[in-house]
Amino acid sequence: MRKLYLSFLVLLVSVSISCVSYQASSEPSVEDAPTILISEDYKRVNLPDCTTSAIQTGQGSLCGEIVSPSSGKKVNAYLGIPFAESTAGDNRWRAPVPVKSWNGDLKATQFGPSCPQSSPLAPQSEDCLTVNVWTPPEASQEPRAVMVFIYGGAFVYGSSADALYNGAYTAAHGDVVVVSFNYRLGALGFLAGLKDKATGEEINGNYGFLDQVLALKWVQENISAFGGDPSKVTVYSESAGAMSTGLHLVSSPASEGLFRAAIMESNPLGIPYRTLKESNAISKRFAHDLGCAEDDVACMRSKLPEVVLDTQVQKNLAWPLVFHGITDLLIWAPVIDGEVITEQPITAISQRKLNTPIVIGTNKNEGILFIEISKAAVGKKSFSALDYRLMLDFMIRDHALRKKIYEKYPNVDGDNTKVISKVITDYLFICPSQYTAKHSSPSTWSYAFEHVSSFNNWPKTPACASVVCHGDELPYIFHTTSARGYEFTSEEAKLSDLMIDYWTSFAKDLNPESDIVKWPPFGKDSLNLVFLTPVDQMKTESEIVEANCPLWDEIGYDLHDSFWGIF
Repeated sequence: MRKLYLSFLVLLVSVSISCVSYQASSEPSVEDAPTILISEDYKRVNLPDCTTSAIQTGQGSLCGEIVSPSSGKKVNAYLGIPFAESTAGDNRWRAPVPVKSWNGDLKATQFGPSCPQSSPLAPQSEDCLTVNVWTPPEASQEPRAVMVFIYGGAFVYGSSADALYNGAYTAAHGDVVVVSFNYRLGALGFLAGLKDKATGEEINGNYGFLDQVLALKWVQENISAFGGDPSKVTVYSESAGAMSTGLHLVSSPASEGLFRAAIMESNPLGIPYRTLKESNAISKRFAHDLGCAEDDVACMRSKLPEVVLDTQVQKNLAWPLVFHGITDLLIWAPVIDGEVITEQPITAISQRKLNTPIVIGTNKNEGILFIEISKAAVGKKSFSALDYRLMLDFMIRDHALRKKIYEKYPNVDGDNTKVISKVITDYLFICPSQYTAKHSSPSTWSYAFEHVSSFNNWPKTPACASVVCHGDELPYIFHTTSARGYEFTSEEAKLSDLMIDYWTSFAKDLNPESDIVKWPPFGKDSLNLVFLTPVDQMKTESEIVEANCPLWDEIGYDLHDSFWGIF
């Protein structure tokens, strides 16, 4: 029995570690990441000269550069525009402070630094809250629709400077204004549930989410200067970015009125968020590992960001998962604090509070990436039938429900990686996304990305070469295979242009249109538009049998209590 529980604990911690180690762009492990000097303030020196004329924003004048994406059309790019003051020092673990006005022309010709994270992205700084804008240079009779992208990365990785997310091609091909921005990550963005003894200051988390809100407010106040229409803003996003979008849609009062439509790619809606009280155990452990008392915020603010990063990835922080279950699957993430974030999004969705036009979808094999990374994290080559059954015992209290799951997803002899991956794909991604579509407004479109690419977007995960892994749609959404050193086939290039057509037409007219394939709204006979090649063979699905969504709907998507239920 003792060995059984040991195996169980290893599996749970490995899954949690995989979520902490996940990187939505170039997939480096923490161990592979070089030591990067993280600065408190970003020095804007030795920047390339401007090639655009200057424009006036609410904070001052700025200029950018003219770029030529592969579409052959030119785009004005304004990069690294600050929208908030540095988050270092006394501003750490506080709401972002809007940037002060500047004098002269600010050179917006280079991406700003990434927010601190355990990845090789450089430079990094706590002065990282910047926004990027791509816009066609030609004058338009009417202001252009605006698309604001929020990157993913499990709330611990990611950057708007990642070449995968370059918005130039989308702006040129779709004739829209594209915006991206940085937000704080990891413990620096989401530490929560502590209170300072000396001052009474509460560390309530959601700082990275507040960065997003401030960036969206910046768009409302300034996008007109770039030819954009602030009344036609669409947020689009992937993974943790899509989780953020779900919160903006139904759980964040401050986000109301900041956008009119949303696109959510691969949102793991089956992962619930912690409350402030539930965050306390991880935050206390983090403070002690940092060398501070849990009620000494000044001590924690005095630590170098490099030390904070080293501490936030300590494996002992994953152990609360054993007792708190799927709620702690993401160690650093937004929390339900009752003010910034008021309720679980899946709860609000079930009450039909989602009335905003949306596009929502998933990839065919979402779970494989996470399970493969979790195996690598603990040095396992396979997951046994015992590992699989213990995982389900942990997730689902009700024996009768577990029996139903075993009937639909029976274990196999040998490696059960595919079975576990299928459970994760269906329960965390496909079925809650379908549930969301069913409980949303009539202006809802759903998709399934099922094209197996000619290249592996996750080269360190060979299992992703022959399937459709999490994040595999991103090069198509941005037309940025060159960022990974690959090239589209001719059919893949058509698929990319088609998806960008859908995304941008939705942003313009709240209707994803194309002359190639009609995409009807979500309904009884049109559940998903299936993206694949050749594009002229794309079609809509009238049913999704393999995902067993009626079963998962019965179980529900807010498994907030663990199997153990003792803390």
